[in-house]
Amino acid sequence: MLYPVFKNRKGFTLIEIMIALALVGMVITVAISLVIYGNSLFGISNNQFHLQSEARFTMDTITQEVRKATELKIMSVADCEAEKDSQNYNYIYLKDGVIYHSIYNETTSTRTEKIVTNSVSNIGIVFSKALNSTNTLRIKITVEENAQSYIAETQITLLNFKLMRPKSTVQGNDSDLAIRYRNLLIAE
Repeated sequence: MLYPVFKNRKGFTLIEIMIALALVGMVITVAISLVIYGNSLFGISNNQFHLQSEARFTMDTITQEVRKATELKIMSVADCEAEKDSQNYNYIYLKDGVIYHSIYNETTSTRTEKIVTNSVSNIGIVFSKALNSTNTLRIKITVEENAQSYIAETQITLLNFKLMRPKSTVQGNDSDLAIRYRNLLIAE
């Protein structure tokens, strides 16, 4: 009586098992490659976001400081370093891959050095005069890290230049790595 029970049992052949394992292996391989690709793409996107955030934060910080300047001069870093301790101006400059903001306090006659950004391994900044305008400053910030780069550019209209008598203009070099500025309004 046991014989009919075993007669109706069907099983998988060795070839069917091998085909099923091959199909499962291909599906797993495709899934793993998609996960690895997604993870790599996430890392690249995350790094690009970091670069953009750093450039924009730096640009916003500089823009807020410089927009209401009453005097501004584009200069070399060497000139900036040479004169900043003896002058009562504020300075923003690039030195050794770090952007510094040197602030002069009029009331205490002291100078404070702040680092604007240093979380990116390779950063560059160029200040230049805008074409056809005497009261506009152009800024170009370039950040690079892990074979990715981002460039942020802006033009800042210096609002208080028109209020000054005689009218102020952007002084100094046409293009360089440092600026000196002052935020004083002088009453007539």
